[in-house]
Amino acid sequence: MIGSTAGVVFLLAIKHKKGLKLYTDPYLVRHLSEIDQEYIDDLLKDLIHRAKTFPDEVFQQLSNLSAGPIITDTVRWVELRGIVIEEVYPDFRLCVD
Repeated sequence: MIGSTAGVVFLLAIKHKKGLKLYTDPYLVRHLSEIDQEYIDDLLKDLIHRAKTFPDEVFQQLSNLSAGPIITDTVRWVELRGIVIEEVYPDFRLCVD
């Protein structure tokens, strides 16, 4: 499990051989201000769409993100062999469009 950060973690980006998977905590996103929630919803839709075609580029962008209310706090390499994200982070769900 990745250690605590200074802020709220609502998005996990998992890069693997087959591409990029994005996971979000829907509870945290629902409790953002209306303006932040709208911004993040639009951003997530864009990221999900672009990650299908350009996973490496989207991961790199997320690794250095500082846009609106979102700032990347930590980027780490973690061996996920045999790990199910939803078991390690039960509040997170796979983002799909």
